[in-house]
Amino acid sequence: MYKSEDGELSFRRILQSLDVEDDSILADAIEKDGRLRLQLGKPITLGRYLEPVEDLPNRPEPLDAAIDMYLRALARSGNLNQQSIESLIAEYPILEAPIREAVVLNDALWSTARLQTIMEPSQLRELPCGFGTCLEDGSRRYELRNLLGEGSFGEVYLAVDRQLSEEEHEALVSIKILSGRERSDWSRRLLTDEATKARRIDHPNVVRVFDRGVSDENEDFIVYEFVDGGELNQWSRRNKKSLPVREAVSLMIRIARGVHAAHMAGLVHCDLKPGNIVLTSDGQPKVADFGISIRVEEHLVANLESDVEPELLGNLAFMSPEQYRLESGALTIPTDIYALGGILFWLLTRSLPNGDTPEDIRRTHDPESGRFHPPSLRQLIPDIDRDLDAICQRSLAIRPEQRHGSAAALADDLEAWMNREPISWTKPSIFRKLKLWMLRKPGLAAMLAALLILSVISGATFQHLAAVARTERFNAEMLEQAQDQSLAVLKTYLTLLKNQNQRGQDTEILLSLWVMEWLYSNTILSNVPEDPDHLAIQINVARSIREKTESGLQKRIWETALGFWLIRSGDYEESEPLLEENLRHWNAILAQDDTWLDHIRALQACAAVNRLADPDRGDSGQNAASDEMLRVRKALELTDEAFKKSLPGTPIHLLVIRKLIVLYGPELLDEPRKRRAVKKRLKAFLK
Repeated sequence: MYKSEDGELSFRRILQSLDVEDDSILADAIEKDGRLRLQLGKPITLGRYLEPVEDLPNRPEPLDAAIDMYLRALARSGNLNQQSIESLIAEYPILEAPIREAVVLNDALWSTARLQTIMEPSQLRELPCGFGTCLEDGSRRYELRNLLGEGSFGEVYLAVDRQLSEEEHEALVSIKILSGRERSDWSRRLLTDEATKARRIDHPNVVRVFDRGVSDENEDFIVYEFVDGGELNQWSRRNKKSLPVREAVSLMIRIARGVHAAHMAGLVHCDLKPGNIVLTSDGQPKVADFGISIRVEEHLVANLESDVEPELLGNLAFMSPEQYRLESGALTIPTDIYALGGILFWLLTRSLPNGDTPEDIRRTHDPESGRFHPPSLRQLIPDIDRDLDAICQRSLAIRPEQRHGSAAALADDLEAWMNREPISWTKPSIFRKLKLWMLRKPGLAAMLAALLILSVISGATFQHLAAVARTERFNAEMLEQAQDQSLAVLKTYLTLLKNQNQRGQDTEILLSLWVMEWLYSNTILSNVPEDPDHLAIQINVARSIREKTESGLQKRIWETALGFWLIRSGDYEESEPLLEENLRHWNAILAQDDTWLDHIRALQACAAVNRLADPDRGDSGQNAASDEMLRVRKALELTDEAFKKSLPGTPIHLLVIRKLIVLYGPELLDEPRKRRAVKKRLKAFLK
């Protein structure tokens, strides 16, 4: 149709045979139209697509395709520069944001110093056409079908490998052909190096290299596997704005694993960006285009060995500060880590990590007045998880040594986040760790919550009916029925606990219970009466697990739990030395201002109250004004005040109040007014 009308077929006429309501179909039509016009040497304007599709500015995917085609046309004409971009924005001001994003993502700012040389028009091919060496039947091995894109050193085509194709199954490949406009010894060596380096990488998340060679027309080329899902930036457009957080993180884990495989093969990519991540039709990401990658042991681009001024290689939008500043030793693994963090930032926010314009990027990376802290996801998405924000910020750290040590370490952190595991270097509090544990065991936690709620309802009902019975407004038979119902629920819970104990699964149940107690005691467990059997099981299991566990966080948690339950049972002889050791271990692994340390100290004070109030001790009640008694009382009063402000209703808070009642008892201190006030608070607390 194009040929019959001398290539001047209007896009409006093309649309007459298409479903223009479907964004993907419209985007494909724009891309095919643009590529064909480039092939025929026909001009492309943004108006060609905006005029027949009036709502195009509100349709991200086809709009992105239209802008991309226009930028390619500018590049081929040798007119792609900042002035032409600003002129386009001035003509279409409502499209400023998508134009600037497309400019950066589509390599229009690949290297401003080289735009006019690398983007000069090259000889256009009439597709399809044969390419490569000749086969025995005289045909070319490859048939070039479509122009997929233009990179920094050549064009990339979709092709059929005739030698490997079967009758009903074509072997599709991608072929990068070094442009004839710049075939210096250096650029040819780069192409050869790219093939040699990439062939060393064997990973499902890296595009495979099949072959390299020189055609009969003396054109250098590389043959890659064909990945049919398009580039990441195009794919994300099709999936409507920002990806769901967990989907984006899952994608980045696989990308980071692929980059780590390249690093292990001795390569640094140096040009990671959405355009160099391609996806299969089922969404599997693959890292592509190692055209400017270098060996890890190299620290400068090849032509730095000469007197030529060093070039800025890479994509400005995802370029690390040291790469932008051309610092010595910049092109190393931390540079790729920064780019990975930038891609994660872009996937989650649809904002570019370094800024939207070359001037923004210059200001960001200015060594004197530039950015001193990495961008935060939470500034743009306030409700995003803090751990994920911390991971992203670490990968985007300004100083290379502050980033993840490897792409695998970044992937490990993202996997830990996906699995709701604590990130150790963020120094999570014990409450954060316990909360994450509950999120990892939602079924078990929900079962225990339901059972405990039933226990509360039954226990509270029994207490209420008992009070009514004492006023003789309820008969004894109904009271007995209520008591039986309450005991039945509690027995069900105890049976579950004992069964799990016999099966060796008590760790799961008890740790869940303890988390439930800490998080929900004020609303669920406050009115549940103490059960000696229940407490005995908790103590015995916690003691057993502590003895069997050699070291680590789990041992410390169970140690604290054992101390807590021992205090509730009145045991101070075992709990006091246990908690002293426990505090020493927590001090070694937690920051000194961590509130968990205050909780352990509060438990120590509660254990001391048990000892001071023990009637079997000879000096009990005789040294009420002793230094230790005053110290313990003061510690518990301060803890009570702190908990009222920060964690009212937690089990330790309840324990502290009960121990204050003991301290203000007439057998220890002759302060009945304070004792009454504390008891009044406890009564209100338990309502």
